[in-house]
Amino acid sequence: MSFWHLPKQCYAANEKLLRKKLSALGFVPFLEQEVQGPIITTFYYPAGYNFSFQEMYDYIKERGYILYPGKTTKAETFRVGNIGEI
Repeated sequence: MSFWHLPKQCYAANEKLLRKKLSALGFVPFLEQEVQGPIITTFYYPAGYNFSFQEMYDYIKERGYILYPGKTTKAETFRVGNIGEI
């Protein structure tokens, strides 16, 4: 018996909450919801702002969360894991 469906449902709920809250702050998701997986969500760097990934990373890390640099070569992005507490 596989229990993957239980954490997958939790991760998917985390992803939807994260997408909703960061979108409300002006961050745009890299992928459309229809193709988004439940584990990691990628967001574009905010347009039109004096933005430093390192400053945001440090600020969020001090509060117990970790961000990851983006892995795409087509755009400036960062990634957030959806496993655990959001």
